[in-house]
Order: sequence, then structure tokens, then C-alpha cells
Amino acid sequence: MNQQKDIFKNIRRLEIKTRRFVDSVFQGDYTSHFKGKGLDFVSLKEYEDGDDVGNIDWPVTARLGEPYVKTYREERELPVMIVIDKSPSMNYGINSQKKWDAVLEVSAALIFSALRSNNRAGLIVFSDKIEQYIPLKKGKGHAFRILRGLTGEKIKNDTLSEPRLSLQFLQKAVKKKTIVFFISDFYFPLEKKYWLSSAKMYDLIAVRISDKDEIEFPDIGLVDIIDSETGEYLSFDSSDKAFREEYLKTMAESEKTRHQFFSSLKIDDVLIRTDRPLTAPFLSLFYRRARQGIRV
Repeated sequence: MNQQKDIFKNIRRLEIKTRRFVDSVFQGDYTSHFKGKGLDFVSLKEYEDGDDVGNIDWPVTARLGEPYVKTYREERELPVMIVIDKSPSMNYGINSQKKWDAVLEVSAALIFSALRSNNRAGLIVFSDKIEQYIPLKKGKGHAFRILRGLTGEKIKNDTLSEPRLSLQFLQKAVKKKTIVFFISDFYFPLEKKYWLSSAKMYDLIAVRISDKDEIEFPDIGLVDIIDSETGEYLSFDSSDKAFREEYLKTMAESEKTRHQFFSSLKIDDVLIRTDRPLTAPFLSLFYRRARQGIRV
């Protein structure tokens, strides 16, 4: 009973904490790559000047001897599937705010925004296996079911990231066009084959969660750490100028390579830092999409 109360309190806390985020970022429709021929067919009508010739139904036109065009109705609903990496590195955080805390906040904001827009939402949590799957569905009860599942998740230290597995599972589980937020720190090889096929099926957005100290690395002298993904033992002097310069250079190059990879596949990517508000990166993303005219 106490565990259930704690979960409910955590969900309520997330709802309050992300309310401003939802109000400011998701007050309108989701922007998306899906448009045009992805609409619902409604009926046929005789061709009129100004109609899109690309919508002409040629078999019907040939049969009736007059040009007829297909008419469509916009699909305003855009399901939201959240795919989350639950490997050990997601539990990193020198300060009180860990990357997993940021994952919970981002996920809650996306789920509450889907609920407000009357869109279906779903969840896939993975590590080296599919840890949890909740199919797309509408409703407040379903939204809280997803959040209960997330707040009850505990990160284990003996697992790895297998993004290929999650993308393959996603493609089998979700057949219709969906906006997919893939949330991870992306500390794994990016295999083009699987990301490309998913990008063709969905409106895929990569949400990278990063801790300030991972990017800047504090000057705290001699450091002994264990790589949470590989188990490798590392020891170094964080005060060493050459080390720090090389570390920052490596991190910058990795970030650049990651961004170029997603850009080449026309996948939007967002960088979330645990020491900064969540709102600005998403506002920037949707403002950029609005300028490009990418809307549902």
C-alpha cells in the first residue's frame, strides 16, 4: 500500500512539475513530418479547376468517361509512442538530479500533452531486452498506467543498451504513422539500417539526455570510475589540463557526429541537460519545424 502511495505521489509531482512545460510547448497540435497523402480517404467527386491532378482516380475516370478525384480528410490524431533506454548509464548523476529523473520528466510531459490532445500514447522500455511494453491507447487511466510503469522502474547495473532490439520491436508493434520520441543518452553505436527503416515508418525524434558533468567534467582531482555500460575500470586525473582538453574535444566530436548521423536520416534530435529547464530545447525544435512548414 505504501509503495502505491509513493508512486501516486511521484506521478502527482511529475504532473505539477511538467504543467508549465506542457502549456508552453504543446499548446497547439504536434508538428510532424506526416502530411499530404497520409490522410483518410473520404469520397470521390468530379474534377474541378484547381483540384490536385495527383488525386485523380484513373480507373474510375476511365470507366465513367469523366475525370474524378479522391477527396481526403486530415487525420488530426497523432499517436505518441515513447521509447526509453533503461541501461545503467541512464542512472548517472553526480548531483541530486540524475539522467533518469530527466527521463521521467520528459516522458510525463509528453504523456500529459498526448492526454490533453486526446491522442493515444504508448511506451516501450528497453535495456538488453524489452523491459516493458504498453500499447497505444487513449484516456487518463491509460496515461496513469504508463506513468505508474515508469515510476516503478528500477535501473539494474548488469544490463546493456540494445537499441536495435527496441527499433525492431517498435516496427512490429506499431504499424501506423506515429510520432516516436526515442529517449536515451545514446552511448551506443548508431546502426544506420535500423534507424533509417524506423525513420521511414514514423515521425522519429531522438531525445538525448545528458548530465552537465558528462559534458564539462568537473575538476575534482584523481578519479576512479567504472564504465556503467561496459564494466571497464578507469582511473585518471581530472585536474590534468591535457586530459581535460582531450576529453572536451572528444565529447564535442561525438556530439557533432551524432547530430550529423540523425540529420543525414532526416531525424530531428533534441539535447536535454539535467541542469537546465526542459522547455527550451522542445520549443526550439517545434519552432524550427513550424518555419519549415512541417505540420500535421
